Parts: sequence; C-alpha cells; structure tokens
Amino acid sequence: MALSGLVYAQKTEKETDFALAFNDYCASLTDSLYTYGTAWGQAFGNAYESNSFSQLTVHSNKIYSFIEKSQKDLIKRKVNPDMEDLKVAVLDFLAFEKAMIQEAFKPFEQFTDKTSDETIKAQLDLLTSKTAQEEKVLTAVRAEQEKVAKLYDFTMEAYDGE
Repeated sequence: MALSGLVYAQKTEKETDFALAFNDYCASLTDSLYTYGTAWGQAFGNAYESNSFSQLTVHSNKIYSFIEKSQKDLIKRKVNPDMEDLKVAVLDFLAFEKAMIQEAFKPFEQFTDKTSDETIKAQLDLLTSKTAQEEKVLTAVRAEQEKVAKLYDFTMEAYDGE
C-alpha cells in the first residue's frame, strides 16, 4: 500500500539535538540582549532624573561588545543548510541591535544638564521608533526558530511577550 507518494525524512536524535542546541544558542543571544537592554533602561531612568547621561556609556558599551562578539561567533558557527535561515535571521537581528545602539542609545551619552528638553525628546522619539521596529526583526527570528523546531520535531517554549 503506497502512502500517497510522500516521503518523510526521519531526523536522527543526533540531528535533533544539534538543531535544538543551535536554537537554544540563538535564544540565549536574544535573552541576553533583553537583559542588557533592561539594565540600560534602568540606568536611563536614573540618568534622566539626574541629568547625568554619561553613566549610560558602560551599559551601551557592554551591549555593543556583546553584539560584536556574538556576530563573530555566529558567523563562524557551522549549521546544517536547513538552519541557515535561522542563522541569517539572528545575524539580521544582531545587526539591527548594533545599529540601534549607535543611533538610539549612544547619542544620550553626550547629553548634559544643559541639553534642551527638545533635544532629549527628539532622541527619545527616535529610541521609541527603533524599539517598535525591533519587534518586527525579532518576529522574523521567532518564525525561523519555529520552522527549525517543526523540521526537527522539537517543541518551542511559549513566548511570553518580553
């Protein structure tokens, strides 16, 4: 009896473990950036209240260094051809985050107590705009993670919206 002409390639346990490990690695990168971003946001609240924006430098530099190291590591990382789209999606996400640091985070560090409210508001508006765009890039990563999970038959943890 023919099974409708479809051929299903069964993935080995080793292949599934490899895919799951790569997915977990990608998730760890986005989770780490979320943690770093949260710390920057808390520091920003303090900086905004005190007009001491230079304290943000240590946080943005830490994020930027993490992104650069992650990009280099991910570029070197070997993956199966069917995981390449996930790798590219994460690299795109990292590139977006790197540009966001340069364009939306770093300019605050130059502000002083003499910086006008209009200048601060304009930079906040840019930051808000970039943050809104970030979700689109992150959604692309999640979509690729779901494809890999389906292909390798493992379950993704539910995304909790953070």
